[in-house]
Amino acid sequence: MDIDQIHSYLKQLTKSQGWHVLKDQLQKSVEQIEQEILSGKSEEKNKIKYTEYDILRETRNVMKSMIDYPEDMIRQLEEQLEN
Repeated sequence: MDIDQIHSYLKQLTKSQGWHVLKDQLQKSVEQIEQEILSGKSEEKNKIKYTEYDILRETRNVMKSMIDYPEDMIRQLEEQLEN
């Protein structure tokens, strides 16, 4: 598989209905996690060495990366194709 094929597949992915549904769900989850972190006043969730908020922050970061991944890959591939 060459770069042009990968580029084409990623473009198709970002246009698919399934990707838009997944992206929307990930974005909603990120927003819910952000709200919980920002309103984080629970003593119980902050007792452990790695708090639930730490775990939520990492989960949010992973989800954000997943949301941006296809577009980032397309941008990188386009840069490679230009060179």
